[in-house]
Amino acid sequence: MRIPNSFITDLRSNYTDFAVACKLYSLVNSHTKRSSNGYEVCIKQETIAAACKCSVASVKRSVCRLEEMGIITHKYRLDGSEGRLGAYHYALKPYDLSKNYFYMNNRKAYSAELSPKLFYVYAVFCKLMCNDIARFYQSLNDLSALIRLSRAEVSKVIAVLIDRSMVRKQLKRTRAGDYTDNTYFIVTRKRGCIKKQDLDPIGPAHVACVLVKVHNLNSYIITLQTGFVNPFCEIFYYISRFYFIMGVVPDLHPHIYNPLCINI
Repeated sequence: MRIPNSFITDLRSNYTDFAVACKLYSLVNSHTKRSSNGYEVCIKQETIAAACKCSVASVKRSVCRLEEMGIITHKYRLDGSEGRLGAYHYALKPYDLSKNYFYMNNRKAYSAELSPKLFYVYAVFCKLMCNDIARFYQSLNDLSALIRLSRAEVSKVIAVLIDRSMVRKQLKRTRAGDYTDNTYFIVTRKRGCIKKQDLDPIGPAHVACVLVKVHNLNSYIITLQTGFVNPFCEIFYYISRFYFIMGVVPDLHPHIYNPLCINI
């Protein structure tokens, strides 16, 4: 989700207000309806309280303060079934999220069940990280001044985030061997995919397969001879009996696991 940079300074006096505002803006996407009042979103206050790890009463107080600040421009409720009131509809201030924003993975942030204080500190770390690599170099003194917490409190919060696999710390030393400011990494997870390997029935022309031993009825032990590196290598592999009979030798790449061949 994209969070306006101004939230870090405008809402740091109350961590719950920051968490509630981020939860509301996490609902904004390209399909969100936009009216004259701003972005139109709908969510139950109980859902906000569960995501922000606070009470419903705290959410109501935060919503009132966000209305006073102009972040929530309008709110209303519709009558539901059996005369019950439905969820709140909020109109949010239309910030320009094409610039002056920082990105935070909302699924990771809310699934970690962070308290409002931990959530705010994690958001500050996400704002500080570099664009190319998810890391930042600020010292404890700089972080303490930015977050407005003591060094001891910042260290405790970092330890909790490390324990929950949200942040990773790398110790650094000077040439003299002394420890200096640490490097912190925001743990990110990217969805990958496994591509099915196309098998050539003739086999790669540059690979020669030599049978070493029959391991069992379904697999053989072979060694490969290539014309590029180590022409007479003594590295042994398991290979399926089917692939060996068909003359199919999968390509073996160094440091890459191949499910068809296991280095032994």
